[in-house]
Amino acid sequence: MDTIWCSSIADSLPSFTSIMRALHSLSQLEGLTIWGDNNIGSDCWSELETLLESGVCKLKKLYLDGNNHIGNEGVDVLSNGLRGIGTSLTIIHLSNNSIGNEGL
Repeated sequence: MDTIWCSSIADSLPSFTSIMRALHSLSQLEGLTIWGDNNIGSDCWSELETLLESGVCKLKKLYLDGNNHIGNEGVDVLSNGLRGIGTSLTIIHLSNNSIGNEGL
């Protein structure tokens, strides 16, 4: 399986949680795009962290452009999760996410 696109996810943890849990069964997933002003906060990014930490998906491409609410705290959460996918990740896009110097 190549890439899954998630756009305009509802502004709720249950919706995002359901999507992230469903992805646990996709071991061949190589790309994940969560794009658009999804207005999802750090609780939701923790769900992505859990998916990444599990090592089930060996993502090569992770696009999180334009989610505007990742912020510095979300970057910390994501960096922890990215350790779970090892060296498979070759592309990560984080533009338009209100990430300041503290998040770099």
